[in-house]
Amino acid sequence: MRFHWGWIGRVMPVPYVPTLGPVHPDDPIPDLFEAVVETAGTGCFLPYDKDRRWSDTKTERVLVDAIEHDQRQTLVPTLVERGTGAVKVHVYGSAPDSLSTGADLARKLAAAHGAAKARVVWFLGPDQPEAYSRGVGTRVQLKDFADGPGLAPAVPVSRSTRNSPKTFALISPPSQTRWPRTASRSSTSRCKQEPSAPFSPCSMLAAWPEPSAPWRP
Repeated sequence: MRFHWGWIGRVMPVPYVPTLGPVHPDDPIPDLFEAVVETAGTGCFLPYDKDRRWSDTKTERVLVDAIEHDQRQTLVPTLVERGTGAVKVHVYGSAPDSLSTGADLARKLAAAHGAAKARVVWFLGPDQPEAYSRGVGTRVQLKDFADGPGLAPAVPVSRSTRNSPKTFALISPPSQTRWPRTASRSSTSRCKQEPSAPFSPCSMLAAWPEPSAPWRP
């Protein structure tokens, strides 16, 4: 599967890669899209996948045969193979029917794969009304820490009063916390083939970059 990046880039207000999540705008995003497709179904992690901290096997994979990719929109479905299972369709498109088309595909694939949940992941730009983020939205804010901590967040942040697990530092050593800015598809050939883990739900996301520093493709 080869993506035409000119078709995706112009309708991607948030640098978000299926199965990986938000990435830095300067990362080689086209290569990351190709990499998650190449590793689909192998059960292995890419070197920069944050989920490798929590599991021995990758439990979300791209449903390559169900990808819809044209000049109007790109739909990238994934299957979460944990618990009762979930299908998520990532919608990159601005056509009036993009969201409904993604929802229809999610329902169809959930039935075909025996998944209990079907969800749509779609992305809002910084020019969209703030009301869209309430209830079903998740804000993605990007920060480059190369120049220090920077200014305070532009939105309220609540400090948790719960104690963090004492073992958290052991789960996430410093050597594994920074994603590389470069990604080579050749790295997938070194990945050990592992069986898929059992099926689990995951949440819907609607996201956009920090208004003070919007990302443009």
